[in-house]
Amino acid sequence: VVANGTAENKIVFTAFADDTYGGDIDGVVVTPVKGAWFGVELYAGSASSTFSHTIFRYGGNYGTGLFTKAMLYAETSPTISNSTFEYSKAYGLFLKGSKSTVSGNIFRFNTGTTYSAGMYAQGATGGSLVNNQFLDNAVGLSIIGFTGDIKDNTFVNNTISAFSLGGPLVGTVSGNGGSGNVSNTIDLSGSISLAGATTTLASNSMPYFLYGPVTVPALSALVFEGGSTLKANMSGSAGNLFVYGRLETNGPPAGEAGSSPTGVTFTSTSATTTKGAWNGVNMYAGSSSRLTGLNVNGAKIGIKYTSSPINLDNVSFTNNTTAIQSFTST
Repeated sequence: VVANGTAENKIVFTAFADDTYGGDIDGVVVTPVKGAWFGVELYAGSASSTFSHTIFRYGGNYGTGLFTKAMLYAETSPTISNSTFEYSKAYGLFLKGSKSTVSGNIFRFNTGTTYSAGMYAQGATGGSLVNNQFLDNAVGLSIIGFTGDIKDNTFVNNTISAFSLGGPLVGTVSGNGGSGNVSNTIDLSGSISLAGATTTLASNSMPYFLYGPVTVPALSALVFEGGSTLKANMSGSAGNLFVYGRLETNGPPAGEAGSSPTGVTFTSTSATTTKGAWNGVNMYAGSSSRLTGLNVNGAKIGIKYTSSPINLDNVSFTNNTTAIQSFTST
């Protein structure tokens, strides 16, 4: 499918009852319902598809045996740019195992269900998400498996979550920001990376949040770049970072001036941090770390080492119940 419009002449996929585009063809003036039609589905052989200056509206319906739930669903790798996905019952865009480049798009008003999302990616194996806007959705962006970079996206007024990253991510998250969301955070949960791969969490204007327990698997690496902030609380087991692989923070080493914004911070969500406001970092046997320019604040146990080597440079611990706990570590 090649749908390449222009800024002045857009291509539109919408409901029969939508009079905004194409005029009133049925003589009835009515606002279409979300899910008034299903969507466009791309499978093997459609990798060269492109969508530019294209509008998708009022789709995303689903039923028994119809599980894509998206106005545009792709199991291949279309290029999607400068397009709009709005008023879906479920997902605006759903990428599954895709290597798509998605840039300069608007995802908005996708609120038909509590899990509706502007964009949903599952097992996407490459590509990038750059300079997109996620506005007034239930969930702005939901990721469960992605290889590529997620950079410079904007999230505004999303009511369930701005950006949910259920992992694993192989790539870099950076430069994303937003306001007016139910929580102006990048919500992390699950297994964050893959064996043999590195996940890099760089600086954004929104902090990362341990929405659920986050695990760094054996033989994988999680890197926090300077200026990044991780927040957590004591909601169930959510306030835990479990490390079986490698953990790195790349703040300034001892002797270099400055901390914020070049430092890395692990802290609680509380405006007034008290001791034990979140659980802390757990380094397990077989794990390794290189923590530089890090402040750990407000944890029950800042960093707990269990048969894992301690490697700290310019790391501070403030207002924790216990700063460091070590069992047979060196």
